[in-house]
Amino acid sequence: MKRLFFALAANLAVFVALLGVRPTSWLAWYQPETPPELLK
Repeated sequence: MKRLFFALAANLAVFVALLGVRPTSWLAWYQPETPPELLK
């Protein structure tokens, strides 16, 4: 089971490297904007 987990992690790392985008910035971009009503 660990082998499968490491394989998925390696594939994800290669995918991120090919995109040239940092995971943190990609997650921040994916998050929807907060409506002004919720900020009150």
